[in-house]
Amino acid sequence: MLVAESLAKVRSDLTDREIMFVLFNGEAFDYIGSSRLVYDMQKGEFPQKVDLSSNDTVQNAVVRLEDIDLFIELSQLGLVREGKFFLHTDPVSSADAHVRDRVRLFSSISGAEASKANMTSVFLNGTQLPPASFQQFLRSNVSVPGVVITDHQREYQNHFYNSEFDSLKGQMSDYPVNMSDAEAYNYATSIAINAQKVATVVARSVYKFVTGNALKEEANLTTSANLMYCYTYKSNCSLFISYFNGTADQYLKASPLSLYIGVSRGDGSHPVTYASQMTLGNLIGERVNLTEADCKAPAHDKMNKYYFYYNPVVNGTRSGYCVKTNTDLSQAKSPAFLLDDYSGKYSTWTESIWASTSIRIFLQPDPKQDLYTLAFGIVATVILTALIFGMSRAAGDIFLASEDA
Repeated sequence: MLVAESLAKVRSDLTDREIMFVLFNGEAFDYIGSSRLVYDMQKGEFPQKVDLSSNDTVQNAVVRLEDIDLFIELSQLGLVREGKFFLHTDPVSSADAHVRDRVRLFSSISGAEASKANMTSVFLNGTQLPPASFQQFLRSNVSVPGVVITDHQREYQNHFYNSEFDSLKGQMSDYPVNMSDAEAYNYATSIAINAQKVATVVARSVYKFVTGNALKEEANLTTSANLMYCYTYKSNCSLFISYFNGTADQYLKASPLSLYIGVSRGDGSHPVTYASQMTLGNLIGERVNLTEADCKAPAHDKMNKYYFYYNPVVNGTRSGYCVKTNTDLSQAKSPAFLLDDYSGKYSTWTESIWASTSIRIFLQPDPKQDLYTLAFGIVATVILTALIFGMSRAAGDIFLASEDA
């Protein structure tokens, strides 16, 4: 998002090339999002199916795999050490001269731009790709040029990746104690600083790759700090609240948004998906002078979306602004369920659910307690046996016989 914001400021210089920013969903479950995107590209339905019903319809051009000039994947980059990040390439596809030339050109530009920013860009040639969405594109077309940018060379820097401890606190990048929410919102953690530095290098590299000219624009550190706060600390931040009109409390809490991916129930976008869509739209969109009631696309415009963002409440009233953007959603549903193809080519994760939640606990006692119980039982048995035997022999003295007997 930082890269998108930086390049959106110089969009007038980028009219010769289309730069598309994509956020994939469900990648932890066998790359659901990227595999579906590739499937839609192959069918000629990405970013949306072409509407041929009217010649007046304004819509996006269809993007196919062969249209990709360079695929740049920003993977794990929060734990950059000593200003060093790594560019991974696929050794098989690099055998193609065109792929090799495009990748090497970008890596050369990235290395130069990294040096200007007091960072180091390490180009890894001939090594295997790390787990990445880019692999789904290569499975369908090995001639797609691309790089995967990470903070690690062979092993993850993030040893808690996708676990309970994959958080700011777990990565020793938490907010200072006793810092207010207002201060924390603009506080740049070490991860936010790393993200801003890498985004600056990537944005400048992409700009020079496309235009051949240098870019002085830096990624916005305040934006990085705000996004880090909203996504990893408290979702009820002012940025996310601006997306809702009085309904924010239903979705935003004093905790991060849930990233859990489950079976679609047809109840709209996942909260974190909606927040990401609105955030990207706000960062790269264009403000237009329209009221909330009029903030919507014309009937013939299938390309642009119009989103209304709300300002904080002042004197009981809440104003806002309308943004025109080319940001949209496509469904991240595995093609396996569209084709009834469960051969393993596409992800086929399922989810088990229960109407109610219950738990049963089975306890195992301490072995010492077992010994104490056994010893007590033996002692009690001996004592009671002796007592009963003694009472039986002295029954005549203890129980007096009746005179009528």
